[in-house]
Amino acid sequence: MDDIEWHRLGRKRERLRKHGTDNPFCCVCGEHHWTVRYELHHVALRKYDPRTVRLCQPCHDKVTDMLKDYPPIPPGTDPRRAKMIAMMRGRIVLAKLALQFDEELEAWLTGAPPLPELPSPDRGGRDVES
Repeated sequence: MDDIEWHRLGRKRERLRKHGTDNPFCCVCGEHHWTVRYELHHVALRKYDPRTVRLCQPCHDKVTDMLKDYPPIPPGTDPRRAKMIAMMRGRIVLAKLALQFDEELEAWLTGAPPLPELPSPDRGGRDVES
């Protein structure tokens, strides 16, 4: 083993120690290379629940941004209800991102064109002529 391989092995060992696992992977996109930066995402936001999932940095950034589309939980909401709301929002956002990834992967695997956009809900699924 030469010096380059020895140093690479040391970097890998240190990174895996920081990740806390010998087999890190993103729970959304499945990325699993040890050089990727992984972050622990609080599914129901840290304020409401300590449970986390491991996401690669790009997926974590997307999930965090998608959660900003929801209005804040009003202060004074029953804590149990607030926790359930936060947990459901977190699970919905993770599922949406996973679905986007799966659709892209399926299209790439089959060589098929992407699916058309769904009709907007404000038109009730019907095309409106101007």
